[in-house]
Amino acid sequence: MRSTILFLAMVGALMMSASGQAAEPSRFLSVIDDLPMMDKMVEVGDGVAFTTPAGRIADTQATVTASRAEVLAFYKATLPQLGWSQTAEATFVREDEILNVTFETIGTGLKVRFAISPTKK
Repeated sequence: MRSTILFLAMVGALMMSASGQAAEPSRFLSVIDDLPMMDKMVEVGDGVAFTTPAGRIADTQATVTASRAEVLAFYKATLPQLGWSQTAEATFVREDEILNVTFETIGTGLKVRFAISPTKK
């Protein structure tokens, strides 16, 4: 009985210790609040977002010191968890929306543009 109590106390202490080391919370784009930003990505400009009878339209940009391949790998791994399916190298679809990700080289990094539009017109 004593060993069971000691075991449970140790498990509880380990769980409390692990919960104190919480990971950094996920960050999302302000204009597209259900689209995560990868580490060290910084949203730039104001972007636009509005809803039409056909669906949501949103456009915003972010900069990051990473390669195109690294950015695409992040979104290829992350977006399916949020219901997006990849349909082309930098295109994802979820329900009635399409997300296009485009890139512009700036200095040692990239400017990444995220554009969401309805799949139906």
